[in-house]
Amino acid sequence: MGHYRTSIAGESGKFQPTRWTQIVALSTQDTEKHQKLLGELLSQYWKPIYCYIRRKGNPSQTAEDLTQSFIEDVILGRELISQADKNKGRFRTFVLTSLERYLHDVHQKDNAVKRSPKGQRIPIDISEISDSLLDQHGQSPEELFNYSLASEILTQVLSEIEMLYLNEDKEIYWHIFEEKVINPLLEGCESASNTEICSKYNIKDETTVSNMIVTVKRRFKTTMRNCLRELVLSDSEVDEELDEIFRILSQGHAK
Repeated sequence: MGHYRTSIAGESGKFQPTRWTQIVALSTQDTEKHQKLLGELLSQYWKPIYCYIRRKGNPSQTAEDLTQSFIEDVILGRELISQADKNKGRFRTFVLTSLERYLHDVHQKDNAVKRSPKGQRIPIDISEISDSLLDQHGQSPEELFNYSLASEILTQVLSEIEMLYLNEDKEIYWHIFEEKVINPLLEGCESASNTEICSKYNIKDETTVSNMIVTVKRRFKTTMRNCLRELVLSDSEVDEELDEIFRILSQGHAK
């Protein structure tokens, strides 16, 4: 079946969220390691950056050029990562603030349309971004930036959970969780009844179905917490970040 992919995140590969330990390491690693970590970081953030620029009213090609230019001029040229301070908040907020300032400067110079990156372009493919993500009506550029990141994190966690159960030869656990929880959440469809699930998967009783769902939910929450643990300053902030991720996702679906 392969890694799980949500419709909101597009068809990219497995997402690894930016960790503060990874960001700090960028200033201390040798050249080869530095380039690898930097490449991973850029691959994680170009979609939210592009979505933000598009929501600012820029057409596709202009947004792609500005995404490349921001990465070249600010993240690389001004060594933005070396200025990041984990004691001052979330890295995604730091990037977003820098992006806002950059676009303001570009607009002031009246060269937004003519702006084109001069250096080496990073590999981005805007076809990976789903129409449903860009069509989040009512979201501000800032909200779409955060929604794009949140959806990527959710995609990663769902992919990990799916693969765990497939590797344990417990596909039925994943399929039931997908039909009962994930599809209704992401697609707005009605959840199948436990009676229907029992019949479809030849399960003896509804209590067994309920127990299987509880088991996967527990694992899902643990995996999500582990994913978020290194994105915050302390373990005490994990639940706060978890609530924030689901708040962002739920508000995005509601708009």
